[in-house]
Amino acid sequence: TLAVVFMGLALAVCAAFVFAALNVSRLFNLTPGQVDTARVLLLMSGTQVALGFPFSVFGGVMNGFQRYDINNVVTVATSVVVATVNVTMLLAGFTLLEMVAATTAVRVGSKFVYRLNAYYVFPGLSVRPSHVRLARLREVSGFSVYVAVINWSNRLNFTTDAIVIGAFLSPAAVALWTVPRRMAQAVRVLTGQFSAVLLPVIVDADTRRQAGRLRTILVHGTRLPLLAATPLAATLFMTAGTIIPAWVGPGFEESALVARILAVVIVLRVGTATASVIMKGAGEHRMLAYNNAAVGLANLGLSNAWVGR
Repeated sequence: TLAVVFMGLALAVCAAFVFAALNVSRLFNLTPGQVDTARVLLLMSGTQVALGFPFSVFGGVMNGFQRYDINNVVTVATSVVVATVNVTMLLAGFTLLEMVAATTAVRVGSKFVYRLNAYYVFPGLSVRPSHVRLARLREVSGFSVYVAVINWSNRLNFTTDAIVIGAFLSPAAVALWTVPRRMAQAVRVLTGQFSAVLLPVIVDADTRRQAGRLRTILVHGTRLPLLAATPLAATLFMTAGTIIPAWVGPGFEESALVARILAVVIVLRVGTATASVIMKGAGEHRMLAYNNAAVGLANLGLSNAWVGR
């Protein structure tokens, strides 16, 4: 049922990317020579994003059976292959379009691997339009709609800044933002996994009404990620001025300040991640969804209000 719903969302996403591609010169501050490249890049990226909706069902099946190990192997392997393709094609002198096309193909291929793994873990799985049930949609949407709002709000909060910068400033300004954001994101991904895998344990403790166990999960589930994230974020904060020029060369000096701000943000995000997972798994997902949506909209509004300055 959700696969069919997500297919509808995928079609809507495709339409949005096609609209953006047709109007890219109006939406973003680009030179005439960049318009055609941006249009093709948008269409390729849109294809990958749209496919992510229906294929996410298979990753969800894996998580439901707590086979994070298989999902993580696919994720790591995909990341390694993408990195290898990037480096190889850059050294060989391929263009940006060719490189993005190759990495997009790798990422799309990984989605079919997730699908195969879902059928391996759950042989009884059957995804067909004939299985769609309205009653089933009502059953799962009471939780999943709020989880979707939580996830979309996080995207709105942490990934729209580059779009705002590109719309009002220039691609060069986007680069000044993207480089430190990638570094901060790496720190968060490395340390945020501790909280993400706690959801099944939290649901079990809440179902059994074990408030003491939930408090223990909150304390230790916050302490461990912070112990991992704080030294990494502190290192980024202190060495950003050296690391960024060494990585991408001169001209990115202004990115060091952005990296230092994001290093502080990462510690705050990691420190509150377990509390968010507990709210999601212990019946407070509605409050978390409203909170995240408000924060995401506030961030977007402030970005639009201040970008001119």
